[in-house]
Amino acid sequence: MVIMGSGAVGVEFASIFNRFGSDVTIVELLPRLVPVEDEAVSAELEKSFRKQGITSHTGAKVTGAKAGADGVDVDVAASPTARRRRSDADYLLVATGRGPVTTGLNAEGVGLQMEKGYIKVDPLFRTNVPGISAVGDVHHVRRPGTSAARARVVGGRDHHRRADRRTGRRGRSTTTTCPAAPTAIRRSAASG
Repeated sequence: MVIMGSGAVGVEFASIFNRFGSDVTIVELLPRLVPVEDEAVSAELEKSFRKQGITSHTGAKVTGAKAGADGVDVDVAASPTARRRRSDADYLLVATGRGPVTTGLNAEGVGLQMEKGYIKVDPLFRTNVPGISAVGDVHHVRRPGTSAARARVVGGRDHHRRADRRTGRRGRSTTTTCPAAPTAIRRSAASG
């Protein structure tokens, strides 16, 4: 199996299929595995994958793929000037990111501003329509690896007391900021 992309989804499937007994090769366009994670995490994961027999080609690009009766012929180039290498695989799994999931929401019908299929939001996930916020796969994350997640604590008196205790602030409404939403790769994906 060839997996195109080494984000959390790509490396998780690489680990799963390797444990099922498949020969797995990962092709990543960027210079290291799980490129949005710390470099130390990438290096440790690559070392663990080598021990498990998972091959990875970083800084490489899938330049073509052709499905046939016996599987998929995948062309891989390490750089634009490098000679292409062909891999024969039973399957090619494309794990290169997500797109907007806004089809059928009638977002434009209610007046929401859209940008390349995503709903536009401000740093507090508010849209241009008062009373409508957008979270999840309907809005675009601004920087790779971060979501600039912010939450507004509102509600009854008990909610405010709890928010005041947690944040050390007093008031009717408290805004807390998390500079990056936590991400995780399960330990079993990296353990050898």
